[in-house]
Amino acid sequence: MQNSKLCLPISLFIFIILCIAQPLHAQKMEKNNAEKKLPQVWLQFNPLNLFEPDILIACTGLYKKNNRWGFALDAGIYVAWQNYASVVKPQGGLRLKPEVKYYVDHSKNQKSALYVSFQGLIKITNTKFEEFLAINDAAGQPLFSQLAKYTERKTVLGGSLNLGGEFVLDNAERLMIEPYIGVGVRRKMFKALNLPNGANINYDFNSRSGRVFNILYNGNFPSLLAGFKISYRIK
Repeated sequence: MQNSKLCLPISLFIFIILCIAQPLHAQKMEKNNAEKKLPQVWLQFNPLNLFEPDILIACTGLYKKNNRWGFALDAGIYVAWQNYASVVKPQGGLRLKPEVKYYVDHSKNQKSALYVSFQGLIKITNTKFEEFLAINDAAGQPLFSQLAKYTERKTVLGGSLNLGGEFVLDNAERLMIEPYIGVGVRRKMFKALNLPNGANINYDFNSRSGRVFNILYNGNFPSLLAGFKISYRIK
């Protein structure tokens, strides 16, 4: 009789332990299965590159090291420049945008994630122009105008803090969309190369009117980023 009285609390205790252990074990297995999918390598495409005045051939890669850290690099070369009147000019240059991501949250099935990131920017372009320039004397007084060919070099350095999400679109976990927003600052520096003697182009603020969305004078400028990337997993 006494043994039967002990069986009930012992059975109840074992039942409670099993109820606690089962979800913990399932959660651990789910986490282990998710970690087995990492690291991952993704190729990315940013559609907004198609709308830049600088015509760019670019490739972006994302390396997801683990559930917390990821590293991306957007690298490209410039082949031409087009203004908003559809005038195309030859151009050369490069762009590098390294990014460090920290994932702050994941869904249970690892098919969506929220991240914050820091992204740097290095951009150098050389654009060829042919236009009439004022030729000045030694005192800086204009003498006449001359049709001249020269190269405009633009150097941009910057960085931004971004907030984004990654959302897997298919069951095979090969396709992903990544919307993002961010704020940052950029420093633009211009220099005219191969000018004829007596010609000068001033890139100070008061002497340049700039073009829409492509301000052509030296200085520091705030930047606002918003867009999305389409990704394909290769590993």
